[in-house]
Amino acid sequence: MLIRLMVAYNNALEEEDPEIVTSGFPKSSLLDAAKNGEIERLRQLIDNKVDLDAVDQDGETALIKCARGGEIACVQLLIDAKAQLEVKDKRGYTALIWAARTGKTTCVQLLVDAKADVDVKSDEGGNALFWAALWGNTACAQLLIDAKAELDIEDGEGGTALVVAVDNGNFECAQLLMAAKSANTTSNCDKTTPLMKASIKGDAVSARQLIDNKADLEGKNNDGQTALMLAVLHDNVDCAQLLVDAKADLDVRSKKSFTALIWAATMRKTSCVKLLVDANANIDAKDESGKTALMWAARDGNTEYVQLLITARVDLDAKAENEDTALILAARNGRKDCVQLLVDAKADLELKALFYETALILAAANGHTECVQLLINAAADIGAGDLWSQTALIRAADAGKLACCQLLVTAKANLNAKTNKSVTALIEAVKRGRTNCAQFLIDAKADIDAKDAEGCSALVLAAREGKTDCVELLLTAKADICAKNYECRNALMLAAAEGHLPCLRLLLTVQTDFLSEPDWDSTPLI
Repeated sequence: MLIRLMVAYNNALEEEDPEIVTSGFPKSSLLDAAKNGEIERLRQLIDNKVDLDAVDQDGETALIKCARGGEIACVQLLIDAKAQLEVKDKRGYTALIWAARTGKTTCVQLLVDAKADVDVKSDEGGNALFWAALWGNTACAQLLIDAKAELDIEDGEGGTALVVAVDNGNFECAQLLMAAKSANTTSNCDKTTPLMKASIKGDAVSARQLIDNKADLEGKNNDGQTALMLAVLHDNVDCAQLLVDAKADLDVRSKKSFTALIWAATMRKTSCVKLLVDANANIDAKDESGKTALMWAARDGNTEYVQLLITARVDLDAKAENEDTALILAARNGRKDCVQLLVDAKADLELKALFYETALILAAANGHTECVQLLINAAADIGAGDLWSQTALIRAADAGKLACCQLLVTAKANLNAKTNKSVTALIEAVKRGRTNCAQFLIDAKADIDAKDAEGCSALVLAAREGKTDCVELLLTAKADICAKNYECRNALMLAAAEGHLPCLRLLLTVQTDFLSEPDWDSTPLI
């Protein structure tokens, strides 16, 4: 038996430092040179007349790779060499779309200057401006707006650049797009009415005259926005007040089912939120995703709006399509002041999101310690589990959120609670290599030899996964080195079988009896 172990040890030792083969150049392909930003190699290959538009298995050309990676000099070199600008990869992304999506501003500028088509759509829909707005890349969005990119190209779900910017909290991009749309209201296909234009500009005198002359209050532009919505979006309170007084429909919906109040909440228009609430706008109206104005405000940490809506007796526990509530959104995003307001207003602490996570579980999993403390103080259920029976402590250990683990243990969270696969917080921490959390849980007297559904203890898993630091701290804590999983393999055997040499060395230094291990001929050591 010991001979077999030493053979495995020696085999692992021989494989620890394989010889590294080098050559005078890195890999010779154009695509590899582009991916690595190797401009001299790239120049040499271009001089040798290689195919500039060759693609890899993902359909990416050298130009796409360089634009995606922000390799400015390489992008310019390929443009000068007449690489095709409009080639699409398998997702339908061009070099310009990738540069805009990843925020590579200089690469966007180079491609725009080279006359790349700014309105090519990816297979998912949306041009380069759409993707810049989605990811909040404001500088790229400005360049594309200046290049006359189409503002209203939609994705497969009907979302425009403005809609996705708002959806994702990218408010600088949203403001930029609104300003561009305001300056671009003369198109023959645009539905912007004179009343809308007055609302955008904040021209209350013209707005009043148009209202007095029976202008259509409910007309919609290409984005489905009314004059009232546009007044709100541009924070023109006087115009909004005129429209409210004229009995404009407060709850009409734009694309994505946004009402004027939802627009005001998402775009942080304080005065307009108050105006609409005071005018009895439907404070519980939901957009296409089921979110209310309160949910948007809580998600984005807008405490003033949250308080205003709470005072107006908003439904605190309304759920979006994905089961999120305002409290869940605030906790997930670490909006502690909004969490406090909602807790004080008696929002339900135990409502669960799509995968049965409570606000406490999501706060712990994302490391929002102040939110965790607030929810603990409010007597949230620290033993609640998600769809997989993972408690807040298990999720915190999984994510390596030590401070959250400490708070939960102090609050008497069950150290040895198990998931539906019998995984404890300590096992999860070890599996993920979260050494600090594992050490804390050991010090807190978690069951060091608890086993998961496969019969693996924390030590067995650490050895199998090659988590050397965890193996060391578990051995120091006197974990059972002879513990076996349901396949009758212990930590030493698995470390040897997987070739985890550092773990094997540690385990071999421990003086213990391995002669009781059964059926060695069935193990991978043979």
